Amino acid sequence: MKNVADARTIRRPGSLFGQGEDGEVPTSKETAWRVALSAGFVLLALAGVYLLSGYAQPGFLSAFGRTYVLYPVLWLSVALAVAVMSWKAAPGRIVYSRRFLWAALLVGAFQVALLAIAGLFHGFGSSPYSHTAYHIFLNTCFFGSSLVGMEFARSYLLNSLPRRRAEMMVIPIALMFALLSLPLARLTGSSMFSLTFFAGTCLPLVARSLVASYLALVTRGPLASIAYLGVLLGFEWYSPILPHMSWILNAFVGTTGAVIGLLALQSLCETKTESRGEVNARGSSLAGWVLVAVVCVAIVFVSFGVLGFRPMLVGSGSMSPALDVGDIAVVKRVSADAIGEGDIIQFAHGKTTLIHRVVDIQEGEPPVFITQGDRNDSPDSDPVYPSQIQGRVKFRIPKLGWIAVGVKSLFT
Repeated sequence: MKNVADARTIRRPGSLFGQGEDGEVPTSKETAWRVALSAGFVLLALAGVYLLSGYAQPGFLSAFGRTYVLYPVLWLSVALAVAVMSWKAAPGRIVYSRRFLWAALLVGAFQVALLAIAGLFHGFGSSPYSHTAYHIFLNTCFFGSSLVGMEFARSYLLNSLPRRRAEMMVIPIALMFALLSLPLARLTGSSMFSLTFFAGTCLPLVARSLVASYLALVTRGPLASIAYLGVLLGFEWYSPILPHMSWILNAFVGTTGAVIGLLALQSLCETKTESRGEVNARGSSLAGWVLVAVVCVAIVFVSFGVLGFRPMLVGSGSMSPALDVGDIAVVKRVSADAIGEGDIIQFAHGKTTLIHRVVDIQEGEPPVFITQGDRNDSPDSDPVYPSQIQGRVKFRIPKLGWIAVGVKSLFT
């Protein structure tokens, strides 16, 4: 007989298939270790499928076989493995909450409506996907399998933790699954260090993933998050026309729509808790989620340069030691007249931007700026004209962007 002192209460590892309302069961330390090992297996499976889809190209399969057969089978295998582990841990039925399922569908539809409204004002473009019945089926297999696999894994990772720890891990897990939503090629390309990629692509994905993680946590299952993301992905893959938006508008609509949906879901959760006569005194309070929402929106507005400042990730060491790789350079919009010799400026250079120091100013109409990286032996070959200048670096935040640099270095 087990010692009572060795038992503790953890979040039911079988929340996909759990019974009961609170999802808490007394479990031994041995079971806790088993749950930890299972979660580690899920993480390894996610990493393996993601890397395989980005790197490995089995020669015995055609591109069609890899895209529409191998990868869907791998993602569905992840979902099946999670389902089996959950069933063995806590036999029962898949948790089904009609209230939150409908709420998830409505939040997804709300975000789609915002995209459609943006399209009415800024125009639509043709979808890059074919919409014959055959290709709709193939595309559904492709994105549907990864959706099911990732959401089963997301739910298991969150709901295998004790309640308080699960609430603390919502944001890290949301960031991880947002990363998994990006094709590996996007993480290894030069655009990874651009503001358009960070604000226009990454922020909406993180906000969307945060909503899905919250749904997986409060419903203790994958169905609500599958429904929410399924609406968004269905619009992207099935609609013959899609909004033609700039990266700024895409960042704003994608992020604020998800934040509003998150607050609506939190309000619904608070209402449900109050109706049962319970007091929610833990970290999922409305104030906490409002703080997350405010931070997300603030990041978007700062990225737009609304206040005259714009953060830029330093991706090379040409300005070391003034600006090192991984630093965030905060750039302020200024006129060319306000720039003097010795200032560090950001300027357009072809299709990219550079941050170098002004080493000389040649008078003329207009004046010409000669720039050079502090670590370079000679000035830049091309002079900089006032029309190219995007701002002057005011200060730096050391190493804040080292994660993005590390990810790129790891894969390249």
